Amino acid sequence: MKKSAGMENGMVHKITGWIFGYLMVYLEHEGAGRFINLCRNNGIEIWNIRADEEKKILWFNIGFRNFWRIHHIAVKCHVFPRVYKRYGLPFLIERSKKNLNFVLGVISFFTMLFFLSSRIWGIEVAGQNYYTKENIISYLDTENIYGGMCSGRADCKKIEKNIRKNYDKIGWVSVNRSGSRLVVNVREMSKDDIEKRGKPANLVASDDGKVVSIVTSAGVAKVKTGKKVKAGSVLISGVVPIVGDNDEIIRKSRVKAEGIVVLESREMFYDMQKKRQKRKVYTGRTKEIYKISAFGKEFFIHNPLNDLETSKKCAILYEGGCVCPFLSKRFPVSVWKITYKKYEYAYVNCSLDEARQCMKDEYTDYIRKKEKKGYKLVKTDFSVSEQGDCYKASGNITWQKKQTHYEKIKKVKQKRNNKYGNNGNSSGNTG
Repeated sequence: MKKSAGMENGMVHKITGWIFGYLMVYLEHEGAGRFINLCRNNGIEIWNIRADEEKKILWFNIGFRNFWRIHHIAVKCHVFPRVYKRYGLPFLIERSKKNLNFVLGVISFFTMLFFLSSRIWGIEVAGQNYYTKENIISYLDTENIYGGMCSGRADCKKIEKNIRKNYDKIGWVSVNRSGSRLVVNVREMSKDDIEKRGKPANLVASDDGKVVSIVTSAGVAKVKTGKKVKAGSVLISGVVPIVGDNDEIIRKSRVKAEGIVVLESREMFYDMQKKRQKRKVYTGRTKEIYKISAFGKEFFIHNPLNDLETSKKCAILYEGGCVCPFLSKRFPVSVWKITYKKYEYAYVNCSLDEARQCMKDEYTDYIRKKEKKGYKLVKTDFSVSEQGDCYKASGNITWQKKQTHYEKIKKVKQKRNNKYGNNGNSSGNTG
């Protein structure tokens, strides 16, 4: 219990002493005992008392205000207290007056730190595939969610709701603050997830081709492996007949046709290119202009001795942008480097190798675009030949594609048989 009380008193001395200020004092050992007793009798608190026997010196701590009260006691005891060190807020303020610039710098630092920590600096988007990061950030910018905004105005629940409402292919989104960043995690729906939301429909062929494989999980298959079909043909029907005990169709149920159907199709690729072509030929003359935009104002820096006419037959290249795009697209300062390259038109003869390489690149780009649409390349051949004053490219491509095209089930009206009378009786009796 004594130890606990001593610890509490030590903590109180540290707190109150630092607020009001305290001193570390030393005096000669002779007469120190009487001095301490008189201080306690007069209600003057001293603490952290320790003696140095070798130097015959007594050390103790005393409050700054109480130090002036011990003068008459020191005279009685014939001792001379001397201040060794000063501690606490009053002395810190006194020292700060001598170095005002440093104090103002510290205050400015913490003020700026508080201001910057209370704002959003940067938006991160993760998990997207179909939608780009720039697309989502641009949408948030239209909703006044941008880097540099006050973090208190960022309502994460509202942002999640708006993103789900604006993007149909995003099935799940989470928005939260991580320090001074706004983190947006999204999960896009697959084609299967989107299709499951649909109404009853038939799975139909999107191209002409041959059925390579078919696996039905819902609906009735209308084709077999190896059969050739045309675009629009029903592959899996969503109309499922319900058969009773006598093998009679009681009714027909409509479902969303589901299954895996792969079609194989062939396609011919053609391209023509003239041997003599009109092309841009750069003369080598260029001009560079630096454009600085700041707070709605624009400044241009360029060489006035360069007399290149930038308004006639010049290719324009832009490099640069916002100074801090990772912080905010609304950052008020942007720097652009604009390069003008002068060119002239000239007719040049294209060799067979150049034409083959050029059309090969176009052929490869065409295949890449088809593969993005879900086509899988099975077999291909490509050749380039001369034909008069042109080069002709041809290619035979074999594709395989999983069918994902659906059409609504058409309603079929059943006609009543009135051939044998108003009541439809086959016997022909009317009365």
